[in-house]
Amino acid sequence: MRTPRLPGHRPERRLQVFLAVVGRAATAPVRAWRRRAATATAWLDVCGDIAAPPPARDFAATAGAAAGCATAFGGVATACGVRWALGRSIDRRRLAQWARAWERVEAGWVTRYTR
Repeated sequence: MRTPRLPGHRPERRLQVFLAVVGRAATAPVRAWRRRAATATAWLDVCGDIAAPPPARDFAATAGAAAGCATAFGGVATACGVRWALGRSIDRRRLAQWARAWERVEAGWVTRYTR
């Protein structure tokens, strides 16, 4: 079964490529419209094997923007968490002070209205 061809899609075929830098042959994907003896760029890894090309500049920009947004979100979430925790601590202390003050005042009010 043939795969459907998309508009603007150009197939790739694997051709035997001679790597002059390394001095050996390897198989690499080459665009189908390349002619025999045409030059093609092949990316090599540290071992001299054919590797995938490095990420494009727009991918790096997108990854950087995503990392920046994630860092900003993490900073805002941390700040909100710290504010919430401090608010709870302050409220707990304020309620404890109110309870102590009420214990002092309540004795006088109860005796005033029970006579």
